[in-house]
Amino acid sequence: MCEEAQSPAEQLADITLKRLVEAGLVADRRLDSIKTKLLSGDAREQDWRIWLLGSRAESEDRKED
Repeated sequence: MCEEAQSPAEQLADITLKRLVEAGLVADRRLDSIKTKLLSGDAREQDWRIWLLGSRAESEDRKED
């Protein structure tokens, strides 16, 4: 989807998620579900903990393999 067709909230969510992925803080495969929660306003502290800790655990598992 081109940026002109996106709302400011969608643009901000995309920028934020891109940076989180680049920093290795969230997994690519979770982007759609995270973006949905962000845009709906339903993302809570516990969600962020799950996303970040889950990504960290996945990253550590890959290092062990």
